[in-house]
Amino acid sequence: MMEVEVVVVGAGVVGACTALSLIQEGKKTLLIDQYTAPNSLGSSMGQSRITRHAHSGPPQLTPILDFSHKKWAEISSQVNEELIRTRFPEDTFMFEDRSGGVMKADRCLAAVMRLYREKGGEVLEGWKVEGVEERSEEGHGGVRVWGPKGEVRALSVVLCLGPWINSLQCNLNVHLPIQPIKTRASFMRNEGLPNSSIYYIQDSAVAFYILPAMDSEGLIKVGINRGLEVTPDSDDEGDKGLAHLKEMIADFSSRYLPLHPEEERHETCWYSETPDKEFMLDRHPQHPNILLVVGFSSTGFKTAPGIGHIAAHMVVGKDHGFDISPFSVHRFIPSKSKF
Repeated sequence: MMEVEVVVVGAGVVGACTALSLIQEGKKTLLIDQYTAPNSLGSSMGQSRITRHAHSGPPQLTPILDFSHKKWAEISSQVNEELIRTRFPEDTFMFEDRSGGVMKADRCLAAVMRLYREKGGEVLEGWKVEGVEERSEEGHGGVRVWGPKGEVRALSVVLCLGPWINSLQCNLNVHLPIQPIKTRASFMRNEGLPNSSIYYIQDSAVAFYILPAMDSEGLIKVGINRGLEVTPDSDDEGDKGLAHLKEMIADFSSRYLPLHPEEERHETCWYSETPDKEFMLDRHPQHPNILLVVGFSSTGFKTAPGIGHIAAHMVVGKDHGFDISPFSVHRFIPSKSKF
């Protein structure tokens, strides 16, 4: 059995940034993931993400985005690697949002994990968490985290489980309306699109995003804001239904984009959507030393350093300086709830 000050469950980009912020605050931190850290099975996989300051969420999200953008620049400097590409001198395309760009997603996550480990952060890989509960032994406080491989005890736990949060909901005794959604993106050979261009195009009721593949020269990534409502443990079911998304992307690309009609490869990814499409960043309604950081409906990557900063400050009891009221779990809990 291990004992630490804080356990962070989930080594995606939000969990990794939270763990890094915690260890920077001097907390003995353990980052746990059921797979390797990083891995290609969750919401943080892949080579590229769009980053921007413009958004359609609540105004309280803007300062978090501003802070996160600065923190990504600091992380980039610390690892001496370009993680976000915002300038594209090879053509004349101009971003309306001049802070916008393309994040090298896999490199961003690797950089955060590298800094966390360099500062002495511990990682448990291949360690599936099956339960979390408060410790009730006399004279002891904190939280007990357990799974098939053992038990970890801590003063606090931060849950950054993405679509896997539902596997713990019964144990947590609170219902969080989070829908896991599996989607896919196609990588297609460019035959005339400016290599640096980033587009978000609404076609009827469906939105598509187009961006450079970054580390795959000559390829363009085309994604879709649709997906299948399946659980992470039913991968076979989800993969069967993704063929329809491939067809939708191919049809859209053939009508609007100068790309080779056949995809060269594809990626799958997970969303974790709440009913209002905004994330949850709050303490558990019954257990204040359990922090819920979940429901990032395609906003997690660009905001991760800010989210990690806020979560870490909540754990250590410091003022984080942000208004996070729109992201409370209580917006989904009926007023007459026992919680």
